[in-house]
Amino acid sequence: MSITYKIAELLDLLVLHSPNPPYWLEIKTKNPTCTYYFGYFNHPLAAKLMQQGYIQDLIDENAVVISVKIQRCQPKQLTIIEAEEKP
Repeated sequence: MSITYKIAELLDLLVLHSPNPPYWLEIKTKNPTCTYYFGYFNHPLAAKLMQQGYIQDLIDENAVVISVKIQRCQPKQLTIIEAEEKP
């Protein structure tokens, strides 16, 4: 387990649980065209600390990252595969 993961985990433990939805990291890619949700995190800084590792994993799988966003939400699916547009 990496030190970054440990720090993110500690941040989550130190923040009191609130009634608000937790933070999730939303990463959109092409090749494949997908939306991925990673989380959940109780604090946006914890998500930010973990962000690069998730991005690198997707790049290692030949995905092209087109956007990254930290947001409060409650995703119904963690991976959403978009229909490919035909030319």
